[in-house]
Amino acid sequence: MKNLYIYIHIPFCKSKCIYCDFVTFPFKEEWVTRYRLLLEREIELKKDMLKDRVVKTIYFGGGTPSLFPPSDIRSILEKLNKTTKIETKEITIEANPSFPDEERLADFARMGINRLSIGLQSTDDAILKFLGRDHDYATFLRFYDMARKHFENINVDLLFGIPGQTLDMWKGTLKEVISLAPQHLSLYSLTVENDTILKRMIEQGKVRPLQEDIVAEMYEYAIDYLETRGYVHYEISNWALAGYQCIHNISYWKNLDYLGFGVSASSHIDGRRFTNTSNIKDYSDAIIGGELPIVDERPYDWKEELTDTVFMGMRMMEGLSLTEIKKRFGIDPYFYYSDQIKKVVDEGLVEIDLDRVRLTKKGMLLGNVVFREFL
Repeated sequence: MKNLYIYIHIPFCKSKCIYCDFVTFPFKEEWVTRYRLLLEREIELKKDMLKDRVVKTIYFGGGTPSLFPPSDIRSILEKLNKTTKIETKEITIEANPSFPDEERLADFARMGINRLSIGLQSTDDAILKFLGRDHDYATFLRFYDMARKHFENINVDLLFGIPGQTLDMWKGTLKEVISLAPQHLSLYSLTVENDTILKRMIEQGKVRPLQEDIVAEMYEYAIDYLETRGYVHYEISNWALAGYQCIHNISYWKNLDYLGFGVSASSHIDGRRFTNTSNIKDYSDAIIGGELPIVDERPYDWKEELTDTVFMGMRMMEGLSLTEIKKRFGIDPYFYYSDQIKKVVDEGLVEIDLDRVRLTKKGMLLGNVVFREFL
């Protein structure tokens, strides 16, 4: 039986952050049960894709999935358990620290969810307010203390390169968060996406983006600092204590089979790539009508599969195994990509040994330059 990794999108939030371009909708109590039933029906409609599969991870993302009552999350898990074989080592739920509720956290843990991902972004209250976050740092600390009683494996999300943020502020954020000893950290450089409040603020001259050299300095500092604190840098934006790397996200970076459920969720399974509609009404209508809510499915040949595998795999600090690529695709990547590899090696962006091609520290800073060579 082949392994499978499952993503479930819960698209509801109490408020919208200024940088967010994810598919989300204002949280309304009346949508909770309806959306849960739609997800369970989608699981039924995709039962053939789940057949002869072993589910290794489940990831509840959003949005803010922790807004959902534990009973509804439990019902979704039970539906999956009745439909396919589940041998999960890791079930993650994303959480917003704005409403500390220990009993809810305890319920999530009791049902088998064993990894909590908390969106903090910064320890500086002025930065949090600017970003549109609906919590301050003190609220996060209360939430974290509650979560620590019930979860051994906690991830904290942080942003850097934020307008108004200084290197000293970033150093302070890292120091405070590390003092809490989370098992995992995801550090993202703030990206100005289209159709966001932040994009409009910049276009109107209300906000000035941080200079690229300052953002690079923040990233370099994080690499060096976290290494001294025992965190393994295993992917461009992710660090973990030994043994706590995110199994679910590694499945994406290795371009393995995953199946998405919910509005806007994407899937990659059996050589197919497809995406659900981002329109919640269209999603509901399709599911109620007994149809899959897929709006985007593109032809996907072995060359595209190879390109995606190389592109995603290069994000990982272990790099690409030439032997694994040859075994999976029947080609020798060292010769297939000989010109590209020579170019990025000569530029000091990539290093190569007998079986691995991996980014150098300079390559981490200029990752997109490297990736474009292989696309």
